[in-house]
Amino acid sequence: MPKSRYIRCNDIKEGYYEPKEYQPISVWGYIGYELLFSIPVIGWIVCIVKTIGSKNKNVRNFARAQVVVVTVYVALIVACKLLGINIS
Repeated sequence: MPKSRYIRCNDIKEGYYEPKEYQPISVWGYIGYELLFSIPVIGWIVCIVKTIGSKNKNVRNFARAQVVVVTVYVALIVACKLLGINIS
């Protein structure tokens, strides 16, 4: 039997199948991605790659959120430095 592009989902409706690109991520999956993305250079590269090329939409959206958070954080640090505010 060929593999289906749908996986069985624990939903209220019996027999509901969800496409693989919408498969939910477990809590440990989110923790693992968070740890991976927090590695200084390699994690940022992996995060950008996941943002662009992940087939799972949940992973892609999580990576996009991480890129936005890091961008806002860097922008705040640069703004504080330009305004002469010491944040250490």
